[in-house]
Amino acid sequence: MRHPRLVLLLVVLAAGLWSVAMGVLGLWLMLEPHSGLLGHPRISISSGLIALSAAQLVYLECVSHRLFPRPYPLIRQLSRYSNVVTLGISLCVLLVAMLGIGV
Repeated sequence: MRHPRLVLLLVVLAAGLWSVAMGVLGLWLMLEPHSGLLGHPRISISSGLIALSAAQLVYLECVSHRLFPRPYPLIRQLSRYSNVVTLGISLCVLLVAMLGIGV
């Protein structure tokens, strides 16, 4: 690679925008009133939490690890696993809510 800083900048910008877009989607799903399938509170809140957790994971894995390559291992593992656990629990709640509604 001839320009590693340019590549790093492009990766950080693309992943940062992707993370922001998923975060905005998650907040929109959680905070705005919806109709139809998303009108059910469990579905909209768990869908929003899934999007927010995915946004944090994208940011952690694609942006912060490139900008800070050697973080403290305990903080890195705690942040990664707490996001994965939140993502898994939200996904389970979403599946149970959708099965309960009859989708």
